[in-house]
Amino acid sequence: MGGLTQGFCDESSASVETLPYTDSSSPVTVVVICFNHQRFLDQSFQGVQSQTARPCHLIVVDDRSSDRSQQLITDRLGKESGRITMLLHQENRGLTRTLNECLALVDSEFVAFIAADDWMEPDRLRLQVAEFERRDERCAAVHSDLYLADEQGHRLPGTVLAEEGGRRDGDLFVESIPRCALKAPSVLLRTSAVRELGGYDESIPMEDYDLWLRLTRTFEVGYVDRPLVNYRVVSTSMSNTTDRWEFREWHIPSLFKHVDAGGFRGEAIRTRLQHLVKVLYFRGREPDQTRRDLSRLLRSRVNAEVIVLYVAAVMRVPGPMLASGYRMVSRALRKG
Repeated sequence: MGGLTQGFCDESSASVETLPYTDSSSPVTVVVICFNHQRFLDQSFQGVQSQTARPCHLIVVDDRSSDRSQQLITDRLGKESGRITMLLHQENRGLTRTLNECLALVDSEFVAFIAADDWMEPDRLRLQVAEFERRDERCAAVHSDLYLADEQGHRLPGTVLAEEGGRRDGDLFVESIPRCALKAPSVLLRTSAVRELGGYDESIPMEDYDLWLRLTRTFEVGYVDRPLVNYRVVSTSMSNTTDRWEFREWHIPSLFKHVDAGGFRGEAIRTRLQHLVKVLYFRGREPDQTRRDLSRLLRSRVNAEVIVLYVAAVMRVPGPMLASGYRMVSRALRKG
């Protein structure tokens, strides 16, 4: 795959307004996903247009916005040259269905999905393709750090990954178990790898967490050590409107896909599942739901705590009551 970046046109000295959006020599497709992002579209499109290595194909999809997003997309892109696909949904299909719909249209080696409220730094695609060139076919994704911005597009202090420890590249499967080790707006994906994995699981609410687990179990990841994308902190985004414990609930079905993993990886998956089921039960999760998950977990992990939790769930002991018992025992043991 050597030399891919050599085919890109570098027109960084030209004004953004005069640049085309696409370059047929590029190995990258960019997918911009819009849902009520009318006020952010211009900045998102400028992020594509200002790339020092532009994509060969720009796909812009609006998932039935209630604002004027669809009209603005048509006005801005309708007369542009180059390979541009506009998908304007007449009914809301949801994010994962939309991602798979766009994935089916990609015929380039790499693909980047980005929400229309975020935008790219000019060197994003060039540097990530160069990182792919440096690695072999085992690398299925290249990610980067991200700047933070407010709703008006003003840069905020710090970056997204600044406070997170752990590895950034190579085998990131274990790093991906407790959290999204890859931040979706910054990830450039190898298209064939995503298709090999079956695309996005439309039954999973946290589609990125689920995909990263499946991807990092099989493939390696590359990293560019600089912020290449601007992540806008929007008050209406899922990360700001969803309780963090609901996010943890959503992790469970994805984790169960990997309970058969061997060695340290499998142990890390099973330990995380045990912890999440216990904590969610203690916080008031339904005993029947907890019993079903523990029954599955007992097929691959048997220890005293799992058995105690399972018996309590079968007896329909309320989780908060069981948590009080745990605390009493713990205090007694410390005093002893």
